[in-house]
Amino acid sequence: MPHTIHLIWHLVKRDFQLRYAGSLLGFLWSMTIPLSQLLMLVFVFSKVIPLNITNFPVFVFTALLPWNWFSSSLLAAGSTFTASRDLLRHPNVHPATLVVVTLLAHLMTLLVSLPVLFWMLYWYDLSFPWLFFPAFPLLVLVQGTWTVGLSFLIATANVFYRDVSQLIGILISLLFFVTPVWFTPQSKGDYSFLFEINPMSLIVQNYRFVLLDQRGLDWPSLMTATLMGLGLLIIGYLVYRHYESDVIDAI
Repeated sequence: MPHTIHLIWHLVKRDFQLRYAGSLLGFLWSMTIPLSQLLMLVFVFSKVIPLNITNFPVFVFTALLPWNWFSSSLLAAGSTFTASRDLLRHPNVHPATLVVVTLLAHLMTLLVSLPVLFWMLYWYDLSFPWLFFPAFPLLVLVQGTWTVGLSFLIATANVFYRDVSQLIGILISLLFFVTPVWFTPQSKGDYSFLFEINPMSLIVQNYRFVLLDQRGLDWPSLMTATLMGLGLLIIGYLVYRHYESDVIDAI
């Protein structure tokens, strides 16, 4: 176990460093995607199609951080096995380890963006979210559970059908519109049930409960997301285990 943890940490650092190797700004580039998305959404829904949401920029940013962790992890999951052919031939590297590495490497982007989020809370004269610190590990664990489950399915399927990566990009784009990143679920009326069956919607709302409302986690919705996550994790891992030997041979 200590060897596995050390290996995961080494690979996470390696992935994060290689992603920004040779760039002048280095890891600061990891903030450019959420900030550019924030500017675009704020412009569109403040100037072009105004939405009556208080402190809209920070409202959006609290959702963009977990959303980007989720979407970037799944987009990278497609190449988790196929792009690691040489690494997987090493006897000490298990394919399942690389799924966890991909998830944690993209979590680093969320972590380095948190200071920007805290600054925005200060800028909008919102109280410092002390409840966030005990709640954050739990939110990460719940979101990570079902993201890993989906990643197992995507990484395994993409070994045999390389179209899977392209399809995932389309599905994530569609899912963005049923995840309350830039709107409130209540504003969608008859379609609000879509948000109740979308685990990412439940996660995003809990981030806002803690960061903006400062009323603590909503345990019923978090439990729903947890059960969905455990189900996806079990299914994803069983599918991966069933095809594990074929995966290694195919890559």
